[in-house]
Amino acid sequence: MQADPFLQVQASTEIAKAAVEHRIYDGRLAQQTHVHFNDTHEILPRKGSAIRNHLRWWQEQQTSNPKIPTFQKLPGFDISGSIQNSFSQFGEIDPGSSTNGDDADFPEGSEAEIDAEGEVVNVATDPALLRGGEMVLVVRGQSKTAAIFIRNFEYMSQLYTIQGEVIVIHARCVHFAVEGVVPPNELAQVKPHFPEDFVKKDPAKSPIENHIAVPREVGTTLINRMQQLTSLAGECYREYTYRLDHIWEIMLRSEAAQPFSVEDIAKRIFQKSSMSMITAPMLWCLHGLMLSDERFLVDSRFHRISPRYGFLTQKHYDDRTMVREWIRDYQEYQASDTTASFDDKSNLQQGSRRPKALTSFLRKAQNIIRKSREGRSLLATGQLGTSHVQSVVEVSGPPGTEYIYPFDKNDIKILRFLSDWVMIRAIKNHTLSASIGPAILRATGMYEGFDFDRSTGFLMLKELGVIAPWENRAAYQHDWPLPGLGVDPTIDKMEKLANQRDFVLEDSMKGLRKDWANLPVFCVDAPDTVDHDDGVSWEAADDTSSWVHIHVANPSAFIHKDSIIAKYAARLSSSVYLVERRYSMLETDSLRRHCSLTPGCPSITFSARMNLGAEILETKITHGILHNVRYLVPETIDRYVYGTGDIRAKSPTITVGGVWPTVNHQGDNQSLTDSEIEALARLKELGNARRLKRNPRVRHGTDFCEPKIDLGEHHPPFGLTYDHNRYFLGDPIITMPIQPYNPVRQPDLASGSPEFVSDLMLLAGEIAALWSAERGIPVAYTGTRGDPKLKTAREAFEKDIMQPAIKKYGFVPRQHLNRYIALSGYTATSATPIEHLFLNMPVYCKATSPLRRYSDLFTHWQIDAAVRYEAEKGTSLIGNTEDHFLPFSRAEAAEALTKLDVNSLHAITAKQRSKQHWIAQWFHRAYYHEKLLPKTLTAYILRFDWSQSSERVIGIIEELSISCVVNLKAASHAEGDVRESDSWEVEIASVDSYSASIFVVPIRLVKRINFETLAEEGTA
Repeated sequence: MQADPFLQVQASTEIAKAAVEHRIYDGRLAQQTHVHFNDTHEILPRKGSAIRNHLRWWQEQQTSNPKIPTFQKLPGFDISGSIQNSFSQFGEIDPGSSTNGDDADFPEGSEAEIDAEGEVVNVATDPALLRGGEMVLVVRGQSKTAAIFIRNFEYMSQLYTIQGEVIVIHARCVHFAVEGVVPPNELAQVKPHFPEDFVKKDPAKSPIENHIAVPREVGTTLINRMQQLTSLAGECYREYTYRLDHIWEIMLRSEAAQPFSVEDIAKRIFQKSSMSMITAPMLWCLHGLMLSDERFLVDSRFHRISPRYGFLTQKHYDDRTMVREWIRDYQEYQASDTTASFDDKSNLQQGSRRPKALTSFLRKAQNIIRKSREGRSLLATGQLGTSHVQSVVEVSGPPGTEYIYPFDKNDIKILRFLSDWVMIRAIKNHTLSASIGPAILRATGMYEGFDFDRSTGFLMLKELGVIAPWENRAAYQHDWPLPGLGVDPTIDKMEKLANQRDFVLEDSMKGLRKDWANLPVFCVDAPDTVDHDDGVSWEAADDTSSWVHIHVANPSAFIHKDSIIAKYAARLSSSVYLVERRYSMLETDSLRRHCSLTPGCPSITFSARMNLGAEILETKITHGILHNVRYLVPETIDRYVYGTGDIRAKSPTITVGGVWPTVNHQGDNQSLTDSEIEALARLKELGNARRLKRNPRVRHGTDFCEPKIDLGEHHPPFGLTYDHNRYFLGDPIITMPIQPYNPVRQPDLASGSPEFVSDLMLLAGEIAALWSAERGIPVAYTGTRGDPKLKTAREAFEKDIMQPAIKKYGFVPRQHLNRYIALSGYTATSATPIEHLFLNMPVYCKATSPLRRYSDLFTHWQIDAAVRYEAEKGTSLIGNTEDHFLPFSRAEAAEALTKLDVNSLHAITAKQRSKQHWIAQWFHRAYYHEKLLPKTLTAYILRFDWSQSSERVIGIIEELSISCVVNLKAASHAEGDVRESDSWEVEIASVDSYSASIFVVPIRLVKRINFETLAEEGTA
């Protein structure tokens, strides 16, 4: 039955009246004074006038939804371009669309990984928890919609949309959430109509294919709640139309540094001095408008955790607009050229309209690409082949030779546009500029038969010499740019300022340092380590106990928290180790050299007096000076302490592009005295005993599949080059350790030197956290957060599944481990103590790598200040509740650590994607060029990837332990449907260097494992 239009208007009017006195803020109806619009640029009559009321009535009549008659459209979500003064309706969610059309389309990690200090990697890509009853803004592909969050399914979220549909999506599709829109009592009444186990109805189907029919009366309750908020958002838009239509222009005049927080933008646009005056409808409206505007840059992966926006400069946007106009002029010229008459006058008119800048670029691009293909073929797979000249990597000819084509200022505008679209992905899929990149590819005439998409654009930039043929796209992120790549001038400038050659070293802990005299301190690091963060020592305390000391570099004593060095460190969050290069968190060489653990260097030492049962009897933190520092390579620890050789040296390798240089094992040349061996043995025993006492639920494994590359001594510079093209001779040498994948058993635990170092570094973090917690110091505590409702399920899983497996087999199968981690949550940083479930520690913080991790540097600043305060006052701070003497107050610490969490996630993501990129490069060359791999391989089916498509699953190539994407449509149904834990014989379909993905086609079921019994059900 169609709703009465008059009743719709009446209801909307009542809601608007209520909005004057009550505004939804953080999901609660809060008393608030009506906000008047005082801007001199107001372009609509004031609220209450006859014209405005008539316009409102007309708008409400025009926005009816045929599916849900009372639906009020949200303002500014026009997916056709960057024009914001619109009330276009949300598109419906497309189940087959990409998780997020504007996110880089690298595949998600294959399975959970835990690093040596408990950091969960590759699990929750968007870990901030949603709560039942929240109204969320969902962005998926090119559509946006409002929805109510119902519940989580591990990595997926179940939602009910304003169109009346139940959807299951990845949590990172949610860009904004308003708490408490549906009260708990109402949510409890409707939840039974959303069964928890519907995903498991048919595990061979996407969750979206398992449809749920929700009774109309249940859906109406939720829709009415959403309509209330959207109606208030519409009122907000009408109240602030001019300022909301000119957000970019207003923020462009701000002198503050980018990116801006939503709070900064909201206060400026709505002209409020405090966030207490900003309502949820205001923020809802603001988010929607900026998400639809291509001039704003949003963090597509972690926006909900820390919503921040960057924006294009005026020149950048003007250049982009100019390229867009050139393309449209060119298309109009091409279209009119086919119908023009052949008289002289018509031809003359046609020539005057020809876009000369673009046609000049196209002719130049064609010549460059043809020349490029003479030295590097374009393969039928759509990828660029290896160089015809196999030599050390170099760039042929300096600028100015006959092989170099200079690019003029108009060419550079086009190339920057392509880089924005392809490399940086700063052009959103639903905007006016999204069609320009494909149009340029088509206009070149060089890519017939290819899809005119970003992947082909990536190929074109390689052939033009703007980037190297092996360029690592993982390093290029507009939401987290790395320095020196030509992505963001701001971060490039910050890097230069942070590298202070005339840095003055002033020790804030001077006069409080202990002289450690001749105590032997052992630093265990790889031979190529430049900066030594930490070392360990042992000394007897009495007959039943001994001291374990973890000595750590102390740069916090020389860096002020507000200095440019500190700000740059906070921005990176850590030193970023990509396969091909390293980005140091602390750029100042003199600072790193002074603070690296060397004889005579300053240090901060975390000490624990422990008995033979590994109980901690006493802890202390001491600032001091080290003298007797001994550097040991891991092989020395393996040989003298564990009686083994280097565990990594046991793995075979496959190398492409040449012969990998021989590595000299320094461990063969190092010797230890009896007293040194005894000290190291005691450290091993106490570290191992402390770990066993904690009984950690999850232990890290050794990552054998880490590619290494050799670019040669004179490799070309990294980054984008716009002033001239480049031709590249030769290719990098890439070597890959080969470790077969066991789908049941975990990798061998990191025994030997990795275990030795890990156990003691964890002990240091435990000491630092205990010391800080009992003094009320807000440091960078690390722990796990998760949905409290999953605690019962997690404990049951641990009791019924994990413990019996450990008892019976002595290990936890991979599938069980991944499932347990999913139930446990994700690691997070907090200014208050937080339990670490994986490490089984009540409190923990990272404290041993301040030269390369900002969280450790942050913790040291706080501890340094507390030690100085205790020394000044002559009393202990145990039981303290004050923070006035600290560099960061509790509120400041909480804010800083929220930003740190997001930056850390970006750093982890960049490292993982870099690894994926080079594995794909190695695999493509090993399989297609050098024929070093067999035609068919075996893929273990790890998990269904419903967040991307219902026709693909994530697998692991068992012979190589590397990820692959399995095409479900190609599976032979004669052998049964593909299931998780299957092993299938597969053929290689393609390798995509843009997405760093290996695509395979299943051809035969090899075996199927039942993980409840750990038994094979059958083998083909």
